[in-house]
Amino acid sequence: MKNILVAITFLLLPFYAHAVDCGPYSVIAIQSQHTTILVKIQDGDGAFWKKLGSHADESAKSFQAIAQQALATNSQILLRYPDGTNCSQEEYLIDPLMIRIFK
Repeated sequence: MKNILVAITFLLLPFYAHAVDCGPYSVIAIQSQHTTILVKIQDGDGAFWKKLGSHADESAKSFQAIAQQALATNSQILLRYPDGTNCSQEEYLIDPLMIRIFK
């Protein structure tokens, strides 16, 4: 059993080893479109839109719920993207790997 857990850890490690955390951001708008969900975020560099995911993706629903909670409670969020993603520009193609809410 221990060997299986170690193997799973090493299989998942590459997905998170090559990631960049973007933020903290304030959520200033959420937009649901025909196929995607977008969030407008703001930091010291300005405000821009980022894709949260497609309606078909299960994770997009929870990402949207977290973004809505951040908007309602004036909390901040952090978004994790694949390595090489530019945090300070609009992003309509790449889905985040993770969203975190905090005060």
